Amino acid sequence: MKKSVILLFLLFSAIISVKAQLTNTKWKSTIQADETLELEFQFGKDTLNVIDLGDASTIEVYTYTAKDSLITLHKVYGQSECDTAITGQYSYAMKDDAITFMLMKDDCGQRAAILNNSQWTKME
Repeated sequence: MKKSVILLFLLFSAIISVKAQLTNTKWKSTIQADETLELEFQFGKDTLNVIDLGDASTIEVYTYTAKDSLITLHKVYGQSECDTAITGQYSYAMKDDAITFMLMKDDCGQRAAILNNSQWTKME
């Protein structure tokens, strides 16, 4: 019984730790869409705001869940052609002050083209 409680606590701590890696962080990258854009990802507790740093406008808002280096994105609203019913799943790897996203499954081609193998730099 004691082992089960300890294992449950360790699992819960690991899940919180993974999400905590993203919560209240900001990441920046330059991406090539129809034009070159400098974007910022602003991760809240369960919301991701995508900001165009050129004019400081919010261009997309997502809810997200993160577990075991896998992030699932659900669009709330924004400028992309992605339907709000389509979720995207990406694995991510963090090293030093960089995060890289790798496509797992996303039926929104526009979002996948931008995020797959993209690298973002942590902002202070």
